[in-house]
Amino acid sequence: MERDAVESDAAPDNDRTEAGGPIKPSPAPELAGRYHEIMAFRRETLVRYKANEMSVFAGPRPQLTFPSVAFGKGPAKKRVGPFRFEDRSPIMRQVEAILIAATRPLTILEIGPGRGEFAAGLLARHGHRIARYYAFDRDPTTSGLYTRLDSLRAVPAGIDLVIASEVIEHMTADELYVDVLLQIAPKLNSDAAFVLSTPNPLAPGGIARDFTHRQGYPWYDLYAIFRLEFGEVDIWRSFYLFDAKRLVGLLPRVILCSLLELEWCDGLICVARRPRRAGEVVRE
Repeated sequence: MERDAVESDAAPDNDRTEAGGPIKPSPAPELAGRYHEIMAFRRETLVRYKANEMSVFAGPRPQLTFPSVAFGKGPAKKRVGPFRFEDRSPIMRQVEAILIAATRPLTILEIGPGRGEFAAGLLARHGHRIARYYAFDRDPTTSGLYTRLDSLRAVPAGIDLVIASEVIEHMTADELYVDVLLQIAPKLNSDAAFVLSTPNPLAPGGIARDFTHRQGYPWYDLYAIFRLEFGEVDIWRSFYLFDAKRLVGLLPRVILCSLLELEWCDGLICVARRPRRAGEVVRE
């Protein structure tokens, strides 16, 4: 999601509004009450990604994407180890893979769609694979090729795929869990997936470059929060070489960050599946 799609998140909490009135503050702190579960899932992900001690050489697999190689060549794609040469962003690749593998047209919910660039690209390539495309954004001035919802409480049942591109860093962990995950979880189908991208706060400048960012999510915390509501979570570290400067600086970045024991991948991709509360009766 583009930065201006969530500009209203930069406002103080007591100024946040939705159509129909102010957003009620999140109940005090839901995540704190699940501390032991979160710590257990943290340990689970450290073991899973062979990162029992923090290291730049341990953790989720890195993926480097070079888009310019495939521009103008249609769906051309090539993969060599962690390197990918294709004309789509890392999160778009994950979303498209889910759409292509589906046996029926999917109903999509995008959180923070902004002006709808992601929706437009997805509909142009895979419109025949999409049954409905809903979206919610706190900025009331945004619009796009999607059915706009006034709030997440208005999300209809039967959602197959949730997309949040560069969104969750604009909210606190309690807002993410209470106001997003718990709101939409009962509306998901049992085989639904939640796909998101977010800056990697362990990388230098990964979260601090934008003053509207409110909280960073290290990969082990991101995994733990989503494991509370999903039975399966996958995380990738990503580095998207979308211009020449990032390409030229890649090797020095990897070398310097490794010497300083810092993370060099500045993005994270998360795909969560098997929602635990799918199809629950919503209690008002």
